[in-house]
Amino acid sequence: MAIYLACSIIGSILSIPIMNLTPRKRIAFIILVSLPFCLLAAVRDISIGTDTALYPWFAYRVSLNHSLQGLYYLDGGNTEPMFLATVWIVTRIFGTFSSVLFFIEALIIIPVAFILAYETPNYMPLGILMYGLVYFGFSLNIMRQMICTSFLLLAFVIAMKGRIRCALGVNLLACGFHATGVFGFALIAYYLFLVQGRSHGASRQKKGLSVLVTLFCIALVCVAFVFGRELLYILSQLKGTYVYQVEHIDEGYTSITVLVYGIVPYILEHFERGITDQRTRINVDVLKIVVLFGGIAAQLSVISPELSRIGIIFHFFSILLYPIMAASRTQKGSSLIWVGGLLVSFAFFILTYVRGGACEIIPYVISGSEL
Repeated sequence: MAIYLACSIIGSILSIPIMNLTPRKRIAFIILVSLPFCLLAAVRDISIGTDTALYPWFAYRVSLNHSLQGLYYLDGGNTEPMFLATVWIVTRIFGTFSSVLFFIEALIIIPVAFILAYETPNYMPLGILMYGLVYFGFSLNIMRQMICTSFLLLAFVIAMKGRIRCALGVNLLACGFHATGVFGFALIAYYLFLVQGRSHGASRQKKGLSVLVTLFCIALVCVAFVFGRELLYILSQLKGTYVYQVEHIDEGYTSITVLVYGIVPYILEHFERGITDQRTRINVDVLKIVVLFGGIAAQLSVISPELSRIGIIFHFFSILLYPIMAASRTQKGSSLIWVGGLLVSFAFFILTYVRGGACEIIPYVISGSEL
């Protein structure tokens, strides 16, 4: 437990100088901030992270003696191509499993650090702490999905800047690491509908369309809960990795911790309203909706335990939400966001990883030692 807390704190402290640097000088610090997480991921025992001994180890072992084409053939289509290509290239260059784990974590944390450094540099320490406490543990387990999710957040930020084609390209890259990347296209479309519907001078048609899209999304969630079992059976026929979920149908549980995590931003907002421009307020509102949706989607775990992972795609956006909320408030309001964000993240860490045993990351094991 202590080593994860130390890693999160060190990464957060290393990000403090970024707020005083020009954008051109922030790249070196982005890499520096990412190093503690990458090194901790690299030197861990293969038992740390439930999936570590599965697809990354398989891809690494095959890559040692086979071509990339051979790796694709032996994998049989069970793993997304970009992930396999990444493992193959790293293995061929460095030849160690530790290097594979290092670069996998780098693909997750560097986009996050990049976003925080350029979007909310004054509150980057908060975002890094939240990543370390809430999501670093997941990154040691569901590696493909976490790479995908990190790139989805990057695509979303690019879309917020109005560069839609670039955002779609990054989103497509995310799909190359995990199939759940398709949700990113829906997120970008939803963002555009809401921005148009809530902008100054928006027509009644645009406002009505944004409402209809929101209702449609709610309807889809309801359909997923009602017909979730049937959908799982269909997906299992399309891709073998969904067979596990089918085999564990009705063995699920409610993910109350994740649901509360999604509700907290709404509670914090009522203590002080934002003091910034309308576009930023819209961005905050959209991010709050996405994070709350993540908490709701995680409840699909009542159908099958592993379906809670769907929620991670969405509540991962809290890494950006809290810093933006803090930046859009007075000093008193910003302090409240800081305290609230840290408390909910630490509570999540304790309940999910320490007591819940999620991802099998505690105790941390390195070279036969437990830390």
